[in-house]
Amino acid sequence: MKIYDKITNVMRGKLTIRKTVFLSFLIIFILFLNPIFGWSAKTHQKIVKEALYSLPKEYQRKLVPYLDELLEGSVAPDKVYRDFDNHIFHVHGNKGRGPEKVREKYYEIISLIQERKPWRLIAFQLGVLSHYIADLNQPLHTDSSKKEDQFHSKYEKDAEVINPKITSDLTFIKYPTRHILDSIFNANRFYKAIEKAYLEGDQFKDVSKVTQKQINKATYDTASYFYSILTRGSRGTTLMDLIYDFIDYIFSLFRINFKM
Repeated sequence: MKIYDKITNVMRGKLTIRKTVFLSFLIIFILFLNPIFGWSAKTHQKIVKEALYSLPKEYQRKLVPYLDELLEGSVAPDKVYRDFDNHIFHVHGNKGRGPEKVREKYYEIISLIQERKPWRLIAFQLGVLSHYIADLNQPLHTDSSKKEDQFHSKYEKDAEVINPKITSDLTFIKYPTRHILDSIFNANRFYKAIEKAYLEGDQFKDVSKVTQKQINKATYDTASYFYSILTRGSRGTTLMDLIYDFIDYIFSLFRINFKM
């Protein structure tokens, strides 16, 4: 029995070591993935809430009762789906499916409204869409660099102090892919400024105004997509909508593939 006990203790010790090594590896792996995250959960929820209260009153009345679902949806891509390739689109490179995901969700939610699905579900899916839109307005999701892991997460944490604002009227988005691509290329202009600020400058202090601008743009885009989806879903799809859809599809093929 003594020999058996010794063998058992040795085996338990080996299992404990293996478990410790595995947990250590898992923690390192998660930390390595962390730079892929977009705006923090706090920022995403502030964006979607501001977007909601920027909508016409008739749409607010439909969605406000399901604010919790909207907020849950806005963080689901990070916490539940973890489909990080849909959160990015690199202007210089071939990484990311963000624009395609925005287009997919745009049509999916229109169909949910036209099929009279529960508003609880619609609110959640609008929240999910808001996450992709917001992340694609984050400059660090539009490109990459060798040292990005040194500042990506810190920048997004620092950005939590920003409160989103919408300062202009919402627009009806006829071309869902083109609109988000325009926003991506616009956001990419600030990538180098953020990198330089965190590697050589005063970090967030140097880019706080740019960050306010981009979070405002993310909020404006989110509200405009919501407005467009709710309008089209409520009134039905017209012939002109289908023509715009075709144009948007052809345009997106060229711009996504050739980064025009």
